[in-house]
Amino acid sequence: MKPIFYEIRRVITSKSTLVILVLMIVFPALIAVSAASRNSSITLSVNSEAYGWGSNGTYNATVLLFNNYGSPVSGTAVTYYVGGKNITVDTNAHGFANSTFRNITRNELGISSPNQTGYGLNYSYRGGSQLGLPPGDMQVAVYQNQTNPYFTNNTLRTYGPSGAVNDTFSNSRYSFNTFSVQNSPQLTGILLTYNAAEIAKSPPVYLYYRPLQNTTNQFIETGSVTYTSGMKTVSAPASYNESQMKLYSEYTSSPMIDIIPSNLTVHTNTTAYAFELFSSNGTELAWIELQLLISYSPSGVSQIFFTADLPLLSFFVPLIATVSAYQSFGKDRATGAIASVLVRPISRRTLMTSRFVSNVVSVTAASALALGITSLIYEHYLGIYIPAGALLLSLWSLLVMTGAFVGIVYLVSMFLKSSGQIIGTSIGLFVVLVLLWVFPLPIIPLMISSFLFRQPIGTFGYASSIIGLYYVSPAGFSSLTSYLSGSTVSGAFLIGGAYTAKQLGITLVSVVAAGLAWILIPFLLALIRFTRGD
Repeated sequence: MKPIFYEIRRVITSKSTLVILVLMIVFPALIAVSAASRNSSITLSVNSEAYGWGSNGTYNATVLLFNNYGSPVSGTAVTYYVGGKNITVDTNAHGFANSTFRNITRNELGISSPNQTGYGLNYSYRGGSQLGLPPGDMQVAVYQNQTNPYFTNNTLRTYGPSGAVNDTFSNSRYSFNTFSVQNSPQLTGILLTYNAAEIAKSPPVYLYYRPLQNTTNQFIETGSVTYTSGMKTVSAPASYNESQMKLYSEYTSSPMIDIIPSNLTVHTNTTAYAFELFSSNGTELAWIELQLLISYSPSGVSQIFFTADLPLLSFFVPLIATVSAYQSFGKDRATGAIASVLVRPISRRTLMTSRFVSNVVSVTAASALALGITSLIYEHYLGIYIPAGALLLSLWSLLVMTGAFVGIVYLVSMFLKSSGQIIGTSIGLFVVLVLLWVFPLPIIPLMISSFLFRQPIGTFGYASSIIGLYYVSPAGFSSLTSYLSGSTVSGAFLIGGAYTAKQLGITLVSVVAAGLAWILIPFLLALIRFTRGD
């Protein structure tokens, strides 16, 4: 085996290098899981539907609690406020809190006519609110003598240009909500709720759909249909009849039905739809318009990656490169073990070059694997891979950091004799070039721009000077490639504006040329010193 290949295999298969490779894969993967799951997670909330009915002083009320995953919430206390009394009932396994109130006057419910809807029965539950109202201000609509399975009817005396008339308001018992599909955060489901507590059984209803123009943002418009004296007065913004839509499914009476129409988004570019619910004779009951599939855009995923993952990798990779270079070369140089290697038929130039290549290849290979795993994690949580261009630019920045810090450790080893001095100086340079220059804040560039260059904070000159100083540290290449990929938001508060790479003079040529300089110059200086001997 040729000496150079022996040295490469020796470095890559050493225990310290293998540990470093494992850390290089595990830590970025954990970072990716944290960032991706955080952006895909949905804060659990509890929603409610309420309905009341009764007469002659005895009234019933039921509140249905369900979370934003479309599942019933059981064991939650619901407090009713009626007639100066507070009555608390826990929701059952199906999410219902049922209660009966006796000896309640019509005035206490606010009922002034035989068929009027009453709004005097309020309720609240732990963590519950409705339209910003304080606890106890959510209201149960109380109905009397209702037998229509589709609508609740309320007759009121109204006044118009022709004088007083009796109008009948028919409110649909059906309504739509949306819910988040577990393990598919980009998908939106439809929750169909049905208020018919005193109706034993209702006839089937039919859900129809129609494609709409896609939008990049999720939009939700939903409502139940109201008829006034037989005329439709509240309907969808773009109402359709059955002949203009396609049948999706038939449903029978149920207080809550989860509908996940993901099949409509398969093998099609259409993800926005209108849904309408009809009775058997074609009467419209409820509607909803929404974007079923909300995928992150490539630029959105890149933004998350460049603000969450790459900055931490920019801290981790230089540290790993520093330790790896010390383990494979600096320590041998300080302890004199390098002399025993030189007894073999291998030149100084070949020895240093092979170990340098080994360090850079092993750390960069682990970085590439970590980026690939990160992209898979993003696809799992957010439904889209990190764009290839962003990954290549990120890999280049990590390669620059790896080569630069390996070369720096090699160069330091040429001038210092003891292990303590080499590792101490190497870590000190790491602190300056990474922790103080880039991560977590570019402290040194900020101070130089403000106090040495005297650039007013927020000006373009201030932003340009900070970007220029990023070239001075290899760790700064993560920020440079971030801007080059189109990400302008992550560093906006540091440089005083959301400037683009073109505005700041960042080009692919400048990033590649400066990166090559950082990879080669420290190593070549160390190689020249080493080939001349001690």
